[in-house]
Amino acid sequence: SADVGARLRSGELDAIFAVWSPRKTGGGYATQKLGTITFEWVASPALGIPTRPLKPKDIEKWPVLTLGRHTFHHAYIEEWLKHHNVHPLRLDMCNSTLVLAGLAAAGLGVTALPTGIYSELVADGRLVVLDLSSPLIEQTYYAVHPADHIDQAVKAVCAIAVEICDFGRSADDPAASGSKARR
Repeated sequence: SADVGARLRSGELDAIFAVWSPRKTGGGYATQKLGTITFEWVASPALGIPTRPLKPKDIEKWPVLTLGRHTFHHAYIEEWLKHHNVHPLRLDMCNSTLVLAGLAAAGLGVTALPTGIYSELVADGRLVVLDLSSPLIEQTYYAVHPADHIDQAVKAVCAIAVEICDFGRSADDPAASGSKARR
């Protein structure tokens, strides 16, 4: 979120693992790519969303659930909605991706979630992936620290994160992501 980036810039944090855009946040940072996550629109089957391929305007009938206003998730969703001239019934926010999944599974709206977060909810039928004609977003996550940071422990933690992150595997590996129920 913007808050985490501000805390890194102020020196309160030594490193972060987050979506990072040097063109929006300025230079002076060393970044190491952790992986890219694809977000898809999901909803509860209880909402009765048609099983046919959907156009972006089709989701106007339901509330859209997103993370807080100062997050990349919110910014990407707002950009997508604006680009497609979509005006949802309502835009509701919370501060947790897991809560977004729970709210969507409870039938309180549609949201965009990364495959790895919601695969179990899709596999057991509590969520369906919406078949939208326009893909949503991919977010690339990075380990980020100030470029002039000389603390070897921080550099080592970032290197370990790069080594162990498996963001791409859950999106491409059917065994890791479970079966996808599409609507």
